[in-house]
Amino acid sequence: MVVEYGRPRVQTKGMKLAIFDVADVNNPKELFVEIIGGPGSYSEALYNHKAVVFHQGTLVLPVHVVGNNAKTVFQGAMSYRVDKQTGFSSMGNVSLLKTVIRLIIIGPLVGKLDAH
Repeated sequence: MVVEYGRPRVQTKGMKLAIFDVADVNNPKELFVEIIGGPGSYSEALYNHKAVVFHQGTLVLPVHVVGNNAKTVFQGAMSYRVDKQTGFSSMGNVSLLKTVIRLIIIGPLVGKLDAH
């Protein structure tokens, strides 16, 4: 937690996607990791599970990616193919001007809902 001007706030150090082997629930093993962005990167998915879309091995999530220079490098939707044998494979990104709060998949199309 960071305190600035008397008000506490939370600042991420990047976002992490991970796949775990939970065959032994008392000893889960991290198999694959994908790191997105640096300090200040954000996703509605960090606070709202409904922002994440996972369908037939495809993961799509809204992101606001901040680089190491503290500047926004990408804002929009990132999509990944998720496989328990090979991990995460990028399927591409869609740049969007507004902060996205929810994504929807309709056939081959990805739709978005924003805050405004």
